[in-house]
Amino acid sequence: MAHAHAHAAEEHYEMGLPVSNAKLAMWLFLATEIMFFMGLIASYIALRFGRADWPTPDDVGLNVSIGALNTVVLIVSSVTVVLALSATARGDRNQQALYLAITAALGLTFMVIKAFEYHAKYEHGLVQIVNGWPVLQPTHEIAGGGLWPSLYFTLTGFHGLHVIGGVVMLVMLLIQSMSGRLGPDKYERVELIGLYWHFVDVVWIFLFPMLYMIG
Repeated sequence: MAHAHAHAAEEHYEMGLPVSNAKLAMWLFLATEIMFFMGLIASYIALRFGRADWPTPDDVGLNVSIGALNTVVLIVSSVTVVLALSATARGDRNQQALYLAITAALGLTFMVIKAFEYHAKYEHGLVQIVNGWPVLQPTHEIAGGGLWPSLYFTLTGFHGLHVIGGVVMLVMLLIQSMSGRLGPDKYERVELIGLYWHFVDVVWIFLFPMLYMIG
């Protein structure tokens, strides 16, 4: 009889996944995002090197120093989100809230700098305002015509939307932290948002040299 019960238990045993369903879903989501940005970057490379005429960063008013500053901002934010994760594991709510707030603030800093850059592109004549909407048509002749502005605003615009989405999620975590609802048992929640934030940072690390440094 004991042998029959043991056999029945063995029949109902199922091997679980090595990761949680939430983490698996996040990895699958990030995989689709990676393919999305790879398609955009591949399109830029194909169009860029398929033309003999292409503007240099100086031609279109791209400031390498500003781009480098934004890169540093995102790299530092990756460090602070790791520190927030470490504080979550320790159950240190004060440190957790502090580093979540710093990470969100750095994300907003990135977007503010990018907004100034966008305004500079308008001042540089790369964008027209028609009926209150920006039109990606240069007001003066540049190499490649309107192709470079279209690619630049598409790549940086989609990346910026991802940064804004990450900031929103970080603020949500911050609210939960300040209300005491983000203890060590919610470690995975912070980890998943951290994974997304690292992805956003890595994408910019590819975009920065491609847009700002390759003439």
